[in-house]
Amino acid sequence: MTESVIPQGVPHLQFLTSKLKNSATTSALFAGFAMIALVEVDIKGGEPQLLTIIFATLTSLLIFFHLIALLISTCLIPTAEGLESFIQPEHFSIPTNSMKETFIKLTRSYINTAWLFTTVLGTFFFMAEIIVLAWLKFYLVSLAACYAITAIIVPMMTFGRGQAS
Repeated sequence: MTESVIPQGVPHLQFLTSKLKNSATTSALFAGFAMIALVEVDIKGGEPQLLTIIFATLTSLLIFFHLIALLISTCLIPTAEGLESFIQPEHFSIPTNSMKETFIKLTRSYINTAWLFTTVLGTFFFMAEIIVLAWLKFYLVSLAACYAITAIIVPMMTFGRGQAS
């Protein structure tokens, strides 16, 4: 969702604060999942080495993108909420709307980066991670299970990519 489709009647700052909160929540969950997957995965040793390398790389990228999004969100949410609810115009010589607009202008690129990392890149890497985890888990047991999960998730990744653009 971009700023051009903000629901009518919802202040711009409130909308951006909501994006940050959603980004933080989603990123914390996905990064936590990836860290647990990295620790708990049971690599038996018979899997192809390339599969293990892909898993390690995807896990690192998944954690990286979500932690960056979480960092951005965590740093900006308190300021956005403060501007949204605690600023009283009579306490400042600068009009409150001007302060809000300045904050929005200064942080819009960071907010959009956090949103992009969470909803586009992070979700893509999360789904890819599920596929690779399935291959690691079932490679020695059933290749049919590996193909099945790949056949189910790849179309979802394609659909999600089409929705994000």
